[in-house]
Amino acid sequence: MKFRPYNEDCITGARRIKAESIDCMICDSPFGIGEDKLDAVYNRKSKHVIKGYVTAPVDYYDFSYRWLKEAYRILKPTGTLYAVSGTTNLDHMIKAAKNCGFKVLNQIVWHYNFGVYTEKKFVASHYVILRLAKCKYPTFYRECRFKAHEHDDAGLSLLYRDLQDVWIIKKEFSRGKTKNPNKLPDELVKKMIQYATKEGDTVCDFFMGNFTTAYVARGLNRKVIGFELNKEAFDYHVPRLKMLKAGYMLNQDRKKDQKKDEDQLKAA
Repeated sequence: MKFRPYNEDCITGARRIKAESIDCMICDSPFGIGEDKLDAVYNRKSKHVIKGYVTAPVDYYDFSYRWLKEAYRILKPTGTLYAVSGTTNLDHMIKAAKNCGFKVLNQIVWHYNFGVYTEKKFVASHYVILRLAKCKYPTFYRECRFKAHEHDDAGLSLLYRDLQDVWIIKKEFSRGKTKNPNKLPDELVKKMIQYATKEGDTVCDFFMGNFTTAYVARGLNRKVIGFELNKEAFDYHVPRLKMLKAGYMLNQDRKKDQKKDEDQLKAA
């Protein structure tokens, strides 16, 4: 299984990637809100935070346009780009995406726990995930996580709930673990990858950061290409990723499904 990480800027580095060769992209670009100081906001011990986080340039629209233009070039005609954004510069990202030729198919609201406390406005407890594509109907594996006939104990459709554009997924509270100031939950990234790709497809991340996309994509038996400017983060994660067995998450999911089937047979 291919894993191609690069310790360089994504805008210039992406030129090494063949046009229309990527099935799915997950890009959590710097929000331009001083993320390098978030360890203090969340009361994290500095020894567990990887140093060297690279913040966004002042001209956020220009920054967004330049990386989105390269993303548009390398994405397949039926591929999907998930772009994670806060609300501060969301309008700049949407404008840049449209000017690059992308269609905005969804504005997914990711609602998470423990938002940043504020005194003069409502607490920010969500990010927006733009689901972007070149075409109106990109590849979409509708029943990749739940089948149409599956229901919860109350008789409600699990598939319908999973397809709603508000995702309630908790942030990971990893006490004592080394990471960047802000990390996407594995479950959030897993959901995005599953709906847009199948085993063996290629997932690309322009801003690897905590390398969550790489860990999850590798765990789901996808090929991975990515870029990270921070050498400290790069040197920390790459050796750990190379030690992981491709597809290990799929084996875990199969065991869970098997146990679920056995429990249902016992209850019948």
